[in-house]
Amino acid sequence: MCILLLPFLPESPRWLIYQDRESEAMKVLAQVISNGDEDHPLVLAEHREITHTMAFEKGAGKQLTFTEMFKSRSARWRVSLVVSSGLATVIVGE
Repeated sequence: MCILLLPFLPESPRWLIYQDRESEAMKVLAQVISNGDEDHPLVLAEHREITHTMAFEKGAGKQLTFTEMFKSRSARWRVSLVVSSGLATVIVGE
């Protein structure tokens, strides 16, 4: 069912901003937050927050790699928590 609905879902605003498609990101945010009003304060604030976060991440110049998730003990603990909660949800059937 999810795969059938996938073509009808809008792109992620974060991905659109990362791809330098600002106007499309603003339209998606407006659709999701304020029924299409691009001048709504929440839409503008969310767009600004995503833009600043993306600029910070690009400026840092460091990306998370797969191996970094297992380098430290605390990172391995976080990964195990995520995996175990996913497995528990599937086992219970929720």
